Amino acid sequence: MGKPFIKLVQSPHAYYFFDVNQNQVVRIPEQTYHILEEMLSGKDTKEDENIRRLKRIGFLSDRKVCEIRHPDTDMLQDILGTKLNSLVLQITQSCNLRCRYCIYSEHSNQLQRSHSMKRMDLETAKKAVDFFAVHSCETQLPTVAFYGGEPLLEFENIKRIITYAKEKLCGQKIRFTFTTNGVLLTPEIADYAYENEIYFMLSLDGPASVHDKNRKDAGGNGTYEVIQKNMSYIKERYPEYYKKLAMNTVLDTGQDYEKIVSMYQNPLWSGMSGYYSSYIEEMEEMEEMKEMDEVKHPVITDDFRKQEAYHRFLAYAEYLKTGAYTGKDAVAAQDVRELGKLKDETFEKHQGLPERGAPSGPCVPGQLKLFVNADGDFYPCERVSELSECMKIGNVVDGFDASAVEQMLNIATLTEDNCRTCWAFRLCGLCVRQADGGTYLSKEARLAGCKKARIRAEQKIRDYIMVKECGRGL
Repeated sequence: MGKPFIKLVQSPHAYYFFDVNQNQVVRIPEQTYHILEEMLSGKDTKEDENIRRLKRIGFLSDRKVCEIRHPDTDMLQDILGTKLNSLVLQITQSCNLRCRYCIYSEHSNQLQRSHSMKRMDLETAKKAVDFFAVHSCETQLPTVAFYGGEPLLEFENIKRIITYAKEKLCGQKIRFTFTTNGVLLTPEIADYAYENEIYFMLSLDGPASVHDKNRKDAGGNGTYEVIQKNMSYIKERYPEYYKKLAMNTVLDTGQDYEKIVSMYQNPLWSGMSGYYSSYIEEMEEMEEMKEMDEVKHPVITDDFRKQEAYHRFLAYAEYLKTGAYTGKDAVAAQDVRELGKLKDETFEKHQGLPERGAPSGPCVPGQLKLFVNADGDFYPCERVSELSECMKIGNVVDGFDASAVEQMLNIATLTEDNCRTCWAFRLCGLCVRQADGGTYLSKEARLAGCKKARIRAEQKIRDYIMVKECGRGL
């Protein structure tokens, strides 16, 4: 038998290994830990009784997949034929704001399209809806989402598409959503959204002093005040509907963290169904953009790191003690939610690796989110670059490009030798987006993301151990 396929991890209190085959984190004595450490380094080391016992019950196997092949590969025709979950329509590429960090800015991202006046015409939208209606017939709650730019610039078109979608998906319950900066949420639009049960996610980056620094309109003016006015109307007029809305905050790591999260003390922003946060996208990966004088992506300041870590510590401490977090920091609350998923979603027990398999990370391209751009081209989701030919998976006229979808699903074949032997096989978060070579799927681009993927995988293990050691039911 070869070296066990494991990852050794220490906590301040104990010693563990993550077993890749079983997808389990196992606590072991210090002596056993050091024996395994020597085994992994290639030394000829005598096993102790703990190692022999663990092997008898199925742990410490050296088994690896023989071939990289995603388990959904053979079911692609059925999945894409009847089980699409969500249609995301790029209703416009135009936006009424000029956010400093926007990936569609002329200055912020050379790898993505820029804002333009291009819009999706009604016929293209109808073809997309027609396609989705047929290919989501086995989906319990199909979703039609409107994306931009700022989708509310095309409010009249959105109304026409919603009417058409209700006709085409007659007999099915449909969920309609959009993402908005909130500036155009007039009472007329709010009333229509309520009456038609259209739910949305609001983008808001903090109180006025924070939000208005980055999220300005085309004239350079801050937008917090008008968003506050628009959302106040909705909360006062439709309080139950308001509870079903969500908010996303883009964290500007060059600002004061305490000031950002002070937003959640405002009663107006409380009581929504979900709060999400993200960092300014790709800022640490786009080194060339940091040197530009016109737009500087913020670095993560020491103060930001300390304040964020302190708030996360307080949230974790409360959760680990009581099983819940009652604080007002929605960013920390998001981290706590992720802790709760570790046992059931991340470290679900498995009975060894199969002969053929694939690292976690890739979803079935187009199933969870079929993104259709203004021209009617298909992409696996809205997060990939529209400038990359290798990201296209079809169009509204020809349907799916089955070979492109299969290639994306099995993106790990590009790095097969690396993936087969990587301890993060079951915890990897890399998808096709990290293999974007512009005109081709790039092995080098995918490998460049491996270090970060392993860091994130190890953090999941350490978070799981922390929760386990504190007795939170894992």
